[in-house]
Amino acid sequence: MGHSRRDFIRFIVASSALGAIPKLSESAEPISTIDSEDFSILHRLRDGEGFPAPSRQEQHNLVIVGGGISGLTAAYRTGEGDVLLLEKERQLGGNSRSSVFRDATCSIGAAYVYRDTVEGKMAAELGLDLSTINSWDGTVDNGVHVTDTWGDGLKSLPYRREAIQQFADCREKLAAIEVSPVHDDIPLSNLIEPYGPEVNRWWLAFCRSTWGGAPTEIAASLPIEELKTWTQPDRNDVRTTWSGGVGALAQKLSERVRARRGVRVADGATVLSVSNHPTHVEVLYWRDGLVTRVTAKAAIVATPQLVTSRIVADLPKQQVNAMRQFRYNPYCVVNLVFDRPVKRLGYDTWFPGRAFTDVVAADWMDRDRPSAGRPKHQIMTCYVPLTPEFRSELLTIEGCRGLATRVLDQFQRSLPDYQVDPVEVHLYRRGHAIHTSMPGLRPLQMAARAPFGRVAFANTDISSMSSSTEGAINAANRALAEVDPFI
Repeated sequence: MGHSRRDFIRFIVASSALGAIPKLSESAEPISTIDSEDFSILHRLRDGEGFPAPSRQEQHNLVIVGGGISGLTAAYRTGEGDVLLLEKERQLGGNSRSSVFRDATCSIGAAYVYRDTVEGKMAAELGLDLSTINSWDGTVDNGVHVTDTWGDGLKSLPYRREAIQQFADCREKLAAIEVSPVHDDIPLSNLIEPYGPEVNRWWLAFCRSTWGGAPTEIAASLPIEELKTWTQPDRNDVRTTWSGGVGALAQKLSERVRARRGVRVADGATVLSVSNHPTHVEVLYWRDGLVTRVTAKAAIVATPQLVTSRIVADLPKQQVNAMRQFRYNPYCVVNLVFDRPVKRLGYDTWFPGRAFTDVVAADWMDRDRPSAGRPKHQIMTCYVPLTPEFRSELLTIEGCRGLATRVLDQFQRSLPDYQVDPVEVHLYRRGHAIHTSMPGLRPLQMAARAPFGRVAFANTDISSMSSSTEGAINAANRALAEVDPFI
């Protein structure tokens, strides 16, 4: 696509917030400001800057720090108790949010859940209908699209015969492995290195988007279990989703929590410290330029360990050391907005070797609606995990637009059907990075999540090897049980 044509495409850099896209004008000029989640107070805290003395006092039974799925679940499960939920952003949901563009809704974070696990049961409890995806992931490479990469489509992959045989050998050997604790402690790269560049390049894309790192950084147990699911004889795709992905679940949880008597939600509130005492917990938070001191019977800190280790005072050294060994992978989301039908490849399709790793059809849940009720716009959601050399691009408008342009160029070059111009390109800067599912993570999780007096910890990074909604909910349930004696 020539530069003259690209000048008519509107590029928008937005925060990862529900309803973050502003009302559009007819101008093709890009928005001149950049928006994202706000870490300025945390950066001041990290750098040892001082804050004013508290000017306000509050008292509650329980304080919950963090308004992602873990924090929301904890607030939802507390009943009618006297609870304060603190979230540094103006929107709740953490890494599970949606965006609305005119008549279309799409996910800009976690995209799906599983029907028969705790998140599926919670969705049903909240009155959300579960829609089965039923679409095994495909792959686009060398100008060819193949459905069901590791199933029936494997023999049609667009590679030389030797490479296809290497995919088949990888599938057979890995799926036959009986997973044991040793596989939590070795990287996937140890197992897939013999299978050639095409196999390794595919897993590179999948691992970065799914588990926050390259195959050299990801525990082998996770890919083995995933491959078993894809290739079992009686396999069934039990993933489910909604318009807006897991953001729909977060939104419903947020509504229930905000409506609950006895629960107060303070958004835009950055926690400065959490201090454990024999008879109470003290929490200091910054909101609208003021510092408030909260006294509570207990606290649940539902933040990533990178943050938790800095805001909880006087943690045992061993616990702090464990928390600070966690690694996180930031990523952004680029939505390509079309005003005409674009070929759907499947729910989630992998594009190895590109600036983006995979593309989710954002309107997947609307595909079977009568044509009169379908959204006019079709959105392809591109997930872009950021390796260290590209992370600085998110700091400027020019860098963000350059990154979004690379994604658009490579998307359009991938298939003849995609050589069509979108009307808009939206880039969401992600503040909630996913934790890296690295070898040796489980012992760190056990050490990091140990309750500290009246303070309990809840986040998916200390609950499950991979960043998942199930892990976030389980962490909240465990933390509630740990603080129950105090409240």
